[in-house]
Amino acid sequence: GQSQPRVSRHVRILGDAGLADRRKEGSWLFLRPGPALRDGALFAALDRWASQAEDGPPLMLVGAAGAGRATLAHAACARRGWSLVETAWEPDQVDRAGSLAAAAREACWQGAVLLVRLTDRVRNADYADLWPALAAGGRPSILTLPPALAETVRAGAPVEPAVVGFQIPAVGEREALWQRLLPAGAVTDAERSALASRYDFQPGAIARAVRRATAGRESGGTPDFESLARACREIGTAAMGPTAQRLTQPYTRTDIVLPPGLMQELDLAAAWMRNRRRVFEDWGFERRLALGRGLTLLFAGEPGTGKTMAAQVLARELGLDLFRVDLSRVMSKYIGETEKHLSALFDSAQVSGAILFFDEADVLFGKRTEVKDAHDRYANLEIGYLLQRMEEHLGTTVLSTNRIGDLDEAFIRRFHFILDFPMPEAAERRRIWEGMLPGMADKEKEIDLEELARDYEISGGEIRNSVLSAAFIAAEESRPIGLRHLKRGLRRELLKTGRVLDRRQLQALEGD
Repeated sequence: GQSQPRVSRHVRILGDAGLADRRKEGSWLFLRPGPALRDGALFAALDRWASQAEDGPPLMLVGAAGAGRATLAHAACARRGWSLVETAWEPDQVDRAGSLAAAAREACWQGAVLLVRLTDRVRNADYADLWPALAAGGRPSILTLPPALAETVRAGAPVEPAVVGFQIPAVGEREALWQRLLPAGAVTDAERSALASRYDFQPGAIARAVRRATAGRESGGTPDFESLARACREIGTAAMGPTAQRLTQPYTRTDIVLPPGLMQELDLAAAWMRNRRRVFEDWGFERRLALGRGLTLLFAGEPGTGKTMAAQVLARELGLDLFRVDLSRVMSKYIGETEKHLSALFDSAQVSGAILFFDEADVLFGKRTEVKDAHDRYANLEIGYLLQRMEEHLGTTVLSTNRIGDLDEAFIRRFHFILDFPMPEAAERRRIWEGMLPGMADKEKEIDLEELARDYEISGGEIRNSVLSAAFIAAEESRPIGLRHLKRGLRRELLKTGRVLDRRQLQALEGD
């Protein structure tokens, strides 16, 4: 009665419908008991703790944000008719211990369990007064925290806490979550299976993707597969940061000109990603491979031979984002910073299913050297860390290099695919010349490309640059693109790259 206004100033009373969208008001939330979510071993572990919570140790729920820690804690307490008073142990709080003590008093007044959220933004030293503050509160307590903090927090506990770890759900569990959260008929069984296989999401991220896709539909209609996949990519790559750049995917299979053998290898790479669930989980191959279940590809060849384009085509066919890693932002002279940047990249790519594309990879994946000083030792440690992350990564990693001989042999052995991109032959060069001229471009009706394709052994990238130069020359003259413009563009490209031309070739490229 009399104390109810005091409570409402600090907390918000939420019914069951409010669980999907909890918001902090003041320093904590008060959650009324809702229906129990009796799901599997995790709930059983929480239920065992709740059965002896009054006299037992604190409970640590360890997992990433969105793993369902608070949701299952609420469900376990709700089964016994308990409420939760929730507070946060924030790094910028002036009086964290005082705030926690106030929340504990509310929990005592309500006969509730105290739930404390810890974030990885808190420094190690900020835990010194956590356990004394919890002990002073005298209430059964649950802590939710990320895996990186688990040992640090656990080591400072006066009594050994109960610990429950939350892992990323397996593909089958994710598919069940998608089915539970989506309206009936929103996607087909195959599309739901693709969402579960493609995106290694925690339950919270799946729920956010459904909400975002639904909100993006006109008048809040039922989301379809494309809107859900788009929402997943946005959520999963949000933490990619400035160390990687999303590449567009304008090319299809018909745009790329490669030898048949290379095209077959790209087909097999795509099949690897599309069927990894069937092979590893349904057929049991994951029990044979503790590491190396992700897809690793090495594209080797001269500049302009189609390595980046092939990565774009592969990503488009798989419906995945492609991020080119900015090595200048990844590599750092400070010890530990390069590994930190790489860890964030691989973690984000793991969640979102994005393909990581390391261009000019020999800079980062080069050979280990004889240790002569501390710099050599640290560089070798970086290479060892990269090997570890590549083996642990379950997604797709593409490395491209112009100098395959400069890569560390340990990396070479771990690639599932090594594709050597050759310089195009005359027939392939003609197809590239033809393909680079858009259908809507203003060009002469008959352009004989045979001479250009036969006499000049250049890469696809050089042909692209030549055609682009020719287009601007023709546009400036207000003329359709003709052979004369293409020759001028080619001559410019060859001279720009330092190619030595004899007198006959120079005369042939002068045009009419």
